[in-house]
Amino acid sequence: MYNEDTYRILKPEEFISCGDVVTRDIPVPCFSASFDCKKCKCLTAYTVTAGKKRVVIITKDGRFDLHFPQFNCVECGEQQFANEADFVVSGWWPSLAKIGSYFVSTSLLEMWRHLKHQTPGTSERKFVQTLSEISKMSHRVKLMHKKNFLNSVL
Repeated sequence: MYNEDTYRILKPEEFISCGDVVTRDIPVPCFSASFDCKKCKCLTAYTVTAGKKRVVIITKDGRFDLHFPQFNCVECGEQQFANEADFVVSGWWPSLAKIGSYFVSTSLLEMWRHLKHQTPGTSERKFVQTLSEISKMSHRVKLMHKKNFLNSVL
């Protein structure tokens, strides 16, 4: 029988480990467009970990609250944070001209462009509201700011 205390939808940063729900900091999926280690001059060997800063990403599946990606050199451990080019090359469009805390997936922006041209009269407000409802159905944060989406589109 279904027991609400036992069965629930996991949040994006929750996992099952040895029967317990554990939380892990998850970075935005991102790769470096130009990783260049200043210490050991290594050009390609890095890992991606979660930084402390929280960021919001918006996809076709709704809103996800994750962590800013940090690149770590596997040779010497030097740390570098992702920049605007890293996000754009990885398929994330910033909602502000300056790197911020809201990113929209380029596949979502492409979907919106096609939807807008194939079904004229489709409202941006309703599109954003639909994405918010998708997040809400998955028990994630529902609130999605229309202004941030519009900044990405413009």
